[in-house]
Amino acid sequence: MMTNKINSMVFTTLCSLFLGSALPAQAGQYSVRRSKGKAEWPSKTRIVNRLNNKEDSLRKSLDARGQLLLDRGIVWHASGALGIVLRLEDKKKGAKAVKFYHPFDSEGMGQRKSKVRLPGKDKIDVKSIARHFERISEFLSDIQNSEHGIPELPLAEDISFDPKAYTEKGEHYPTLETPWMDGDSLQSLVEKYVGAGNHKDLLSVAETFRALMQDMKAVGFAHGDLHPENIRFEPDPDDPSISNMKLIDFDASFTPSMKGTKNPEIGSPFFQHPNFHFPKETLDRDDVFLLPRPFDANIDHFSAIVIYLSLIAIADNPRLFKKYFNYQTNLIFDPIRDFIQPDDSPLFQELLTSKNKEVRQLSYRLVDYVLDPPEKVPTLEKALDDAE
Repeated sequence: MMTNKINSMVFTTLCSLFLGSALPAQAGQYSVRRSKGKAEWPSKTRIVNRLNNKEDSLRKSLDARGQLLLDRGIVWHASGALGIVLRLEDKKKGAKAVKFYHPFDSEGMGQRKSKVRLPGKDKIDVKSIARHFERISEFLSDIQNSEHGIPELPLAEDISFDPKAYTEKGEHYPTLETPWMDGDSLQSLVEKYVGAGNHKDLLSVAETFRALMQDMKAVGFAHGDLHPENIRFEPDPDDPSISNMKLIDFDASFTPSMKGTKNPEIGSPFFQHPNFHFPKETLDRDDVFLLPRPFDANIDHFSAIVIYLSLIAIADNPRLFKKYFNYQTNLIFDPIRDFIQPDDSPLFQELLTSKNKEVRQLSYRLVDYVLDPPEKVPTLEKALDDAE
């Protein structure tokens, strides 16, 4: 039987899949000369090919630093919409996650590649990325030193954004490095609990997540891309029976100092309001729209409700996970099947007839929210109050 406990009210700037992180706030060091702004960013395929060519200068530079994680002789990497992440065991600094940016790739978001449109995402602004992470770093430092700080907020050390990490056709391109973090994702944790018959323990995970959402809201921080792979559980170094819940990937995050700026990313469609990803008039999974999303402290509202409801529903009825988990990007909800036309959703039909009052009533609220404009979706706390 699993006895692993989940520590509440902690999140950190560590990274893994779909990496993002904070940077030291030093202005002026991220300027990059670009040839008239017309250089094309290396594609994911190009970067991967260079990494797997032992004679390439990029691969040689990494090999000189340490050992890359390999999978059957090929450099292992995790893919995101705007970058890939690899693991480097640095001889001097230990395990590192290294992110290479590339033009928008829909498959990195769990979507098919055809017909996906995201205006402007074929170009990446190095200065904007750097400034985004500077603001996050400043914010985390401020709240750590304030009376409103979140308890046990650990900061990742030795994080670096190198705007000239490597060259391609005479142009410089950046990498982002953070310490590598081992541990379960929320998805793998749910799989373990359900597989071991300990699904009831997911209620404590749900409450930990709920407390984290309250803490983040209190200080005006929003993650921007909440999904199971961005919620991690790291074993406590002092007590292996305890796991600390931590968030990773701050590429889409919001801090109060970002008010009035543009949203850098839109997040996974499996946990975002359908208005941002899919047109109302089609159910064609290949016809995916990534629309502009407001950028403020409210961008996590919908995602938080979906994740919390998923956890308490699976805790009550683990058969839902076995039936609706797609083994890739969700827990139980699918944006096409459940969010576009919720009245026809077999999952909602099960949730709305659940014997569990909290599951049933919060499901009714979620049906309303997917049909409402996204700006009307309340916080998780308000949704739970409304469900009573």
